[in-house]
Amino acid sequence: MMLKGRSVVAIAACVLALHAAALWALHAGLASRKPEVVLPVQMLARLVEPPRPIAPVPPPPVTQQATVPRPTPPAAKPRPAPPRPKPVARTAATPKPAPPTPTPPKPTPMPAPTPAPAPLPVVAEATTTPAAPVAAAAPSSGKPVAPGPAADPAPAPAAATAVAAAAPARPAPAPIELPSSDAQYLQNPRPRYPPISVRLREQGTVLVDVLVSDQGLAREAKVQTSSGFFRLDNAAVSTVLTWRFVPGKRAGVAQSMWFTVPITFAIQ
Repeated sequence: MMLKGRSVVAIAACVLALHAAALWALHAGLASRKPEVVLPVQMLARLVEPPRPIAPVPPPPVTQQATVPRPTPPAAKPRPAPPRPKPVARTAATPKPAPPTPTPPKPTPMPAPTPAPAPLPVVAEATTTPAAPVAAAAPSSGKPVAPGPAADPAPAPAAATAVAAAAPARPAPAPIELPSSDAQYLQNPRPRYPPISVRLREQGTVLVDVLVSDQGLAREAKVQTSSGFFRLDNAAVSTVLTWRFVPGKRAGVAQSMWFTVPITFAIQ
Protein backbone atom coordinates (compact mmCIF):
# COMPACT_ATOMS: atom_id res chain seq x y z
CA MET A 1 0.00 0.00 0.00
CA MET A 2 2.86 2.26 0.78
CA LEU A 3 4.37 1.60 -2.65
CA LYS A 4 1.18 2.46 -4.44
CA GLY A 5 0.80 5.68 -2.47
CA ARG A 6 4.33 6.75 -3.31
CA SER A 7 3.85 6.07 -7.02
CA VAL A 8 0.69 8.10 -7.08
CA VAL A 9 2.42 10.97 -5.38
CA ALA A 10 5.30 10.73 -7.84
CA ILE A 11 2.97 10.78 -10.82
CA ALA A 12 1.08 13.71 -9.45
CA ALA A 13 4.30 15.55 -8.83
CA CYS A 14 5.39 14.92 -12.41
CA VAL A 15 2.10 16.17 -13.75
CA LEU A 16 2.35 19.29 -11.72
CA ALA A 17 5.92 19.83 -12.84
CA LEU A 18 4.89 19.48 -16.48
CA HIS A 19 2.04 21.88 -16.03
CA ALA A 20 4.33 24.34 -14.35
CA ALA A 21 6.88 24.03 -17.12
CA ALA A 22 4.19 24.54 -19.74
CA LEU A 23 2.88 27.61 -18.01
CA TRP A 24 6.40 29.02 -17.66
CA ALA A 25 7.14 28.37 -21.35
CA LEU A 26 3.89 29.95 -22.39
CA HIS A 27 4.47 32.94 -20.22
CA ALA A 28 8.06 33.30 -21.41
CA GLY A 29 6.97 33.07 -25.03
CA LEU A 30 4.24 35.62 -24.68
CA ALA A 31 6.53 37.93 -22.80
CA SER A 32 9.29 37.73 -25.43
CA ARG A 33 6.89 38.16 -28.38
CA LYS A 34 6.43 41.74 -29.44
CA PRO A 35 2.96 42.91 -29.88
CA GLU A 36 1.99 43.48 -33.50
CA VAL A 37 1.25 47.07 -34.32
CA VAL A 38 -1.71 47.32 -36.60
CA LEU A 39 -1.43 50.39 -38.80
CA PRO A 40 -4.61 51.88 -39.99
CA VAL A 41 -5.10 51.86 -43.77
CA GLN A 42 -5.46 55.29 -45.25
CA MET A 43 -8.08 55.53 -47.96
CA LEU A 44 -7.59 58.41 -50.38
CA ALA A 45 -10.52 59.47 -52.47
CA ARG A 46 -10.10 61.66 -55.57
CA LEU A 47 -12.80 63.05 -57.70
CA VAL A 48 -11.99 62.73 -61.42
CA GLU A 49 -13.99 64.86 -63.79
CA PRO A 50 -15.14 63.06 -66.93
CA PRO A 51 -13.75 64.41 -70.24
CA ARG A 52 -15.89 66.93 -71.93
CA PRO A 53 -17.48 65.71 -75.15
CA ILE A 54 -15.95 67.20 -78.27
CA ALA A 55 -18.49 69.12 -80.18
CA PRO A 56 -18.62 68.08 -83.87
CA VAL A 57 -17.23 70.69 -86.20
CA PRO A 58 -19.95 71.76 -88.60
CA PRO A 59 -18.97 71.47 -92.28
CA PRO A 60 -18.17 74.71 -93.99
CA PRO A 61 -21.13 76.16 -95.77
CA VAL A 62 -21.16 75.53 -99.47
CA THR A 63 -21.17 78.83 -101.23
CA GLN A 64 -22.84 78.72 -104.56
CA GLN A 65 -21.10 80.87 -107.06
CA ALA A 66 -23.44 82.97 -108.98
CA THR A 67 -23.09 82.33 -112.68
CA VAL A 68 -22.63 85.62 -114.35
CA PRO A 69 -23.85 85.49 -117.95
CA ARG A 70 -21.05 86.24 -120.33
CA PRO A 71 -21.73 89.00 -122.78
CA THR A 72 -22.29 87.76 -126.31
CA PRO A 73 -19.53 89.03 -128.58
CA PRO A 74 -20.76 91.23 -131.35
CA ALA A 75 -21.03 89.64 -134.76
CA ALA A 76 -17.97 90.14 -136.90
CA LYS A 77 -18.46 92.61 -139.62
CA PRO A 78 -17.97 91.20 -143.13
CA ARG A 79 -14.69 92.22 -144.63
CA PRO A 80 -14.90 94.29 -147.78
CA ALA A 81 -13.96 92.45 -150.94
CA PRO A 82 -10.49 93.32 -152.15
CA PRO A 83 -10.39 95.52 -155.23
CA ARG A 84 -9.94 93.71 -158.48
CA PRO A 85 -6.50 94.21 -160.05
CA LYS A 86 -6.44 96.31 -163.11
CA PRO A 87 -5.55 94.46 -166.31
CA VAL A 88 -1.99 95.11 -167.33
CA ALA A 89 -1.18 95.18 -171.00
CA ARG A 90 1.33 92.48 -171.73
CA THR A 91 3.92 93.03 -174.38
CA ALA A 92 4.93 90.13 -176.55
CA ALA A 93 8.13 88.73 -175.19
CA THR A 94 10.94 88.44 -177.62
CA PRO A 95 11.77 84.76 -178.02
CA LYS A 96 15.25 83.98 -176.89
CA PRO A 97 17.44 82.04 -179.26
CA ALA A 98 17.66 78.36 -178.36
CA PRO A 99 21.01 77.39 -176.91
CA PRO A 100 23.17 75.42 -179.29
CA THR A 101 22.80 71.69 -178.86
CA PRO A 102 26.13 70.25 -177.74
CA THR A 103 27.49 67.72 -180.15
CA PRO A 104 28.06 64.43 -178.38
CA PRO A 105 31.65 63.29 -178.57
CA LYS A 106 32.32 60.56 -181.01
CA PRO A 107 32.89 57.22 -179.34
CA THR A 108 36.48 56.18 -179.45
CA PRO A 109 36.68 52.87 -181.28
CA MET A 110 38.03 50.12 -179.10
CA PRO A 111 41.19 48.60 -180.44
CA ALA A 112 40.54 45.29 -182.05
CA PRO A 113 41.90 42.39 -180.05
CA THR A 114 45.16 41.15 -181.37
CA PRO A 115 44.56 37.68 -182.78
CA ALA A 116 46.75 34.96 -181.46
CA PRO A 117 49.55 34.16 -183.85
CA ALA A 118 48.66 31.16 -185.92
CA PRO A 119 51.16 28.33 -185.94
CA LEU A 120 53.56 28.76 -188.79
CA PRO A 121 53.17 26.02 -191.38
CA VAL A 122 56.14 23.84 -191.95
CA VAL A 123 57.34 24.69 -195.43
CA ALA A 124 59.33 22.12 -197.28
CA GLU A 125 62.48 23.28 -198.89
CA ALA A 126 61.67 24.57 -202.36
CA THR A 127 63.52 22.92 -205.19
CA THR A 128 64.32 25.58 -207.71
CA THR A 129 64.49 24.53 -211.33
CA PRO A 130 67.27 26.32 -213.25
CA ALA A 131 65.97 28.49 -216.06
CA ALA A 132 66.75 27.50 -219.60
CA PRO A 133 69.92 29.13 -220.87
CA VAL A 134 69.28 32.17 -222.92
CA ALA A 135 70.70 31.91 -226.50
CA ALA A 136 73.60 34.15 -227.23
CA ALA A 137 72.77 37.36 -228.99
CA ALA A 138 73.25 37.19 -232.75
CA PRO A 139 75.78 39.53 -234.28
CA SER A 140 74.31 42.93 -234.77
CA SER A 141 73.24 43.76 -238.27
CA GLY A 142 71.49 46.60 -239.79
CA LYS A 143 68.09 44.99 -239.52
CA PRO A 144 66.32 45.02 -236.25
CA VAL A 145 65.94 41.66 -234.69
CA ALA A 146 62.44 40.63 -233.69
CA PRO A 147 62.15 39.76 -230.08
CA GLY A 148 61.72 36.03 -229.45
CA PRO A 149 58.98 34.52 -227.37
CA ALA A 150 59.17 35.30 -223.68
CA ALA A 151 60.58 32.52 -221.57
CA ASP A 152 58.17 30.72 -219.23
CA PRO A 153 58.52 31.90 -215.65
CA ALA A 154 60.02 29.46 -213.20
CA PRO A 155 57.40 27.41 -211.35
CA ALA A 156 56.66 28.73 -207.87
CA PRO A 157 57.86 26.53 -205.03
CA ALA A 158 55.15 24.17 -203.78
CA ALA A 159 53.91 25.15 -200.30
CA ALA A 160 53.96 22.23 -197.89
CA THR A 161 50.73 21.44 -196.11
CA ALA A 162 50.51 22.61 -192.45
CA VAL A 163 50.63 19.72 -190.04
CA ALA A 164 48.30 20.39 -187.08
CA ALA A 165 49.41 18.83 -183.86
CA ALA A 166 46.66 16.46 -182.91
CA ALA A 167 45.65 16.53 -179.22
CA PRO A 168 46.11 13.23 -177.40
CA ALA A 169 42.84 11.32 -177.23
CA ARG A 170 41.36 10.89 -173.75
CA PRO A 171 41.15 7.34 -172.52
CA ALA A 172 37.65 5.94 -172.46
CA PRO A 173 36.15 5.64 -168.94
CA ALA A 174 36.34 2.24 -167.42
CA PRO A 175 33.04 0.35 -167.64
CA ILE A 176 31.14 0.09 -164.37
CA GLU A 177 28.91 -2.82 -163.41
CA LEU A 178 26.50 -2.07 -160.55
CA PRO A 179 25.83 -4.65 -157.84
CA SER A 180 22.86 -6.97 -158.23
CA SER A 181 20.64 -8.98 -155.93
CA ASP A 182 18.56 -10.79 -158.57
CA ALA A 183 20.80 -13.80 -159.04
CA GLN A 184 18.92 -17.00 -158.22
CA TYR A 185 21.88 -18.63 -156.52
CA LEU A 186 21.91 -15.91 -153.86
CA GLN A 187 18.60 -17.21 -152.41
CA ASN A 188 17.85 -13.98 -150.55
CA PRO A 189 14.83 -14.22 -148.19
CA ARG A 190 11.76 -12.12 -148.84
CA PRO A 191 11.13 -9.20 -146.47
CA ARG A 192 8.93 -10.06 -143.48
CA TYR A 193 5.66 -8.13 -143.33
CA PRO A 194 5.17 -6.74 -139.79
CA PRO A 195 1.92 -8.19 -138.30
CA ILE A 196 0.89 -4.79 -136.90
CA SER A 197 1.29 -3.25 -140.37
CA VAL A 198 -0.92 -6.00 -141.83
CA ARG A 199 -3.56 -5.30 -139.20
CA LEU A 200 -3.38 -1.54 -139.82
CA ARG A 201 -3.33 -2.01 -143.62
CA GLU A 202 0.03 -0.23 -143.99
CA GLN A 203 1.66 -0.61 -147.39
CA GLY A 204 4.14 1.21 -149.60
CA THR A 205 7.57 1.08 -151.26
CA VAL A 206 10.87 1.70 -149.46
CA LEU A 207 14.06 2.65 -151.33
CA VAL A 208 17.07 1.39 -149.36
CA ASP A 209 20.65 2.50 -150.08
CA VAL A 210 23.03 -0.35 -149.30
CA LEU A 211 26.85 -0.39 -149.37
CA VAL A 212 27.87 -3.65 -151.08
CA SER A 213 31.44 -4.76 -150.37
CA ASP A 214 33.73 -6.37 -152.91
CA GLN A 215 32.72 -9.73 -151.39
CA GLY A 216 29.01 -9.13 -151.98
CA LEU A 217 28.08 -8.45 -148.33
CA ALA A 218 25.87 -5.58 -147.13
CA ARG A 219 28.10 -3.41 -144.94
CA GLU A 220 25.66 -0.53 -144.37
CA ALA A 221 22.04 0.27 -145.20
CA LYS A 222 19.90 3.37 -144.83
CA VAL A 223 16.49 4.57 -146.01
CA GLN A 224 16.62 6.79 -149.09
CA THR A 225 12.86 7.18 -149.62
CA SER A 226 10.44 6.24 -146.84
CA SER A 227 7.16 4.39 -147.33
CA GLY A 228 5.52 6.63 -144.76
CA PHE A 229 5.47 3.94 -142.05
CA PHE A 230 8.46 3.41 -139.77
CA ARG A 231 7.63 -0.28 -139.24
CA LEU A 232 7.90 -0.99 -142.98
CA ASP A 233 11.13 1.06 -143.22
CA ASN A 234 12.76 -0.86 -140.35
CA ALA A 235 11.71 -4.21 -141.81
CA ALA A 236 13.16 -3.28 -145.22
CA VAL A 237 16.53 -2.18 -143.76
CA SER A 238 16.78 -5.30 -141.57
CA THR A 239 16.04 -7.56 -144.55
CA VAL A 240 18.55 -5.90 -146.90
CA LEU A 241 21.35 -6.22 -144.31
CA THR A 242 20.93 -10.03 -144.43
CA TRP A 243 21.09 -10.29 -148.22
CA ARG A 244 24.03 -11.22 -150.40
CA PHE A 245 24.79 -9.40 -153.65
CA VAL A 246 26.81 -9.75 -156.81
CA PRO A 247 29.54 -7.15 -156.14
CA GLY A 248 29.91 -4.19 -158.44
CA LYS A 249 32.89 -4.06 -160.79
CA ARG A 250 34.97 -1.28 -162.26
CA ALA A 251 37.05 -2.29 -165.28
CA GLY A 252 36.36 -5.90 -164.35
CA VAL A 253 37.63 -5.53 -160.75
CA ALA A 254 35.18 -6.01 -157.85
CA GLN A 255 34.85 -2.90 -155.67
CA SER A 256 32.64 -1.62 -152.84
CA MET A 257 29.72 0.38 -154.25
CA TRP A 258 26.44 1.91 -153.11
CA PHE A 259 23.34 0.33 -154.59
CA THR A 260 19.63 1.21 -154.28
CA VAL A 261 17.23 -1.65 -153.57
CA PRO A 262 13.43 -1.12 -153.82
CA ILE A 263 11.34 -3.08 -151.28
CA THR A 264 7.58 -3.12 -151.89
CA PHE A 265 5.06 -4.01 -149.19
CA ALA A 266 1.59 -4.75 -150.59
CA ILE A 267 -1.35 -6.46 -148.91
CA GLN A 268 -2.92 -8.94 -151.29
